[in-house]
Amino acid sequence: MLQVAFLARLSEHFGPIEESAHLIFPQVDTNVGSGYDPASGSFLVTIDGVYAFHLHVMAVSNYIAWLAIKVRGDITCYRHIIHIIDIDI
Repeated sequence: MLQVAFLARLSEHFGPIEESAHLIFPQVDTNVGSGYDPASGSFLVTIDGVYAFHLHVMAVSNYIAWLAIKVRGDITCYRHIIHIIDIDI
């Protein structure tokens, strides 16, 4: 049975940035089937099937984090987090 799986993550903190950026996860812990390319941040589907992606997103105070997964350049899903602190002292 052919299997495909990968686990990739950032090797250091990222941001904040003021504009959209292509985020690459260079730290690869698992890459069964060699579908994930850490140089480009792309995952190439080589086997038909259903794929699940699990994302963790964090934002520091007063910033918005927005992460999207694209298929052939089109956004197929996204996750965002808004962390605004408004404290009057």
